[in-house]
Amino acid sequence: MPEIDTRAIKAAAGLYHSYFTGLILTLVTSPRAPEAAEWVFRLFRHQHHEKFLSSFDKLGLKGMPDAVACAAFHYLSNQIGGVEVEFMRESERKAWVNFVPPRWIYPGASICAVPSEVSRAFLRGWYAHNGVSLANPRLGFVCTAQTTDGQHGLSGYFLDHGRELAEDERLSFRPGELPPPFDPSAAPRTAGGRLAARTAGQSRAQLCHGVHPLRSATAGRTVRTGRGRPPRRTTGRLIGAAAIQGDGGSARHRGGRRGGVCPSHAAAGRSRGRCGGTGHPGGRRHLWCVGRAGG
Repeated sequence: MPEIDTRAIKAAAGLYHSYFTGLILTLVTSPRAPEAAEWVFRLFRHQHHEKFLSSFDKLGLKGMPDAVACAAFHYLSNQIGGVEVEFMRESERKAWVNFVPPRWIYPGASICAVPSEVSRAFLRGWYAHNGVSLANPRLGFVCTAQTTDGQHGLSGYFLDHGRELAEDERLSFRPGELPPPFDPSAAPRTAGGRLAARTAGQSRAQLCHGVHPLRSATAGRTVRTGRGRPPRRTTGRLIGAAAIQGDGGSARHRGGRRGGVCPSHAAAGRSRGRCGGTGHPGGRRHLWCVGRAGG
């Protein structure tokens, strides 16, 4: 098995991260901007079903009160992925998560273009469904701040309301409530190691899970941007061009021509081989290759 090149993994993580953020921005600036929120909702609901319950044992959350376990899940899973987040337990029925600016998903000035509906869609897709997956109809998420609204960060708490919640009560908004101070020594812990690889995997998973939800969110229509191309193709071209210039041209040299390196192949130690969209796990092309090929 080839030795893992951590620089290649970090480069892959950066490319997937940029592609994911870029796809959101491409959608919100396209003629069908409202569908961006629906895509984000479907994407994170899909990821919820794939990752939430299956990760409880790995993260050591079994046996915790539901509200505390949910906050611990989002704290640990995001921390493993390199996201700065805080965890505060108030009681067995109430526990906070607070994502500290800058938000990982929206680097630099990109957050200025993201409407609040997109941020709410992420919360609806995952956080609001935690109680359903845990078979606890009393559990909901209360959002107290959103970075996209110009507030101090994305913040809120999981709360067992002590009564069964209606579907539209599973996510509520109470702006102005402030979280308690963060005490790192009181936060849950998990085994570390291979952070770069996990970060790359998290970024790649968001993209790989996003293709079907993107088509579902548009009811199967072929959505095109103002440039006349499908969003994922436009985004792939823009991010690819920016990445080649941003890494000092090393990607061009590794791949033998401009845009010739697939980040997944680079992370797997195959950076010398150009990716023609074949030979991928499961027979699927990586989204980087889809963007380059215009698929």
